[in-house]
Amino acid sequence: MDKEKFYDVDYVFNAYRAETHPVGSADTLRHIMAQLPTDRTRLRQLKNLGELPAVTWCASFSDHRRHLASAQSSGLFCQDIDHVGPARQYYQQHFAGREDELDILLAHISPGGEGLHVVALCQPQFSTIAQNQAWLAGETGTTYDAQCHDLSRMFYLSTAEDILFNDLF
Repeated sequence: MDKEKFYDVDYVFNAYRAETHPVGSADTLRHIMAQLPTDRTRLRQLKNLGELPAVTWCASFSDHRRHLASAQSSGLFCQDIDHVGPARQYYQQHFAGREDELDILLAHISPGGEGLHVVALCQPQFSTIAQNQAWLAGETGTTYDAQCHDLSRMFYLSTAEDILFNDLF
């Protein structure tokens, strides 16, 4: 997968719901998920992250180019939590069992293996991704990468075994 190949959130949902091929693409969500390495052994063999599928969870883009000028909010945000050690254990301590309460739709271990990406619905009382991220961190007692608050931020998926929670598909 080349560096600029990404899936915006509208594409991901529409491809899955319709189970058809969007214009100009033969990919579906199942195909995206099938691209994930099955385990960390395969992940270590990759030369760079650009070989992994990436999703812009926070936005879709009216001109199909990933930049802020055409970004349209998806109503989702992604919490990027770095360097937490055993990420699976960290998720269990801070998020597991609270997914409905916190409107979490997806959580997976980041490609490096020591972080988490938590995708959740934006809360109606907040108008920015940064406010939603601060709220989630406050609710869970976690820290996060505050630089990851723009709509066009791309998040790489890692392995199928690293998906900790999935209420999207």
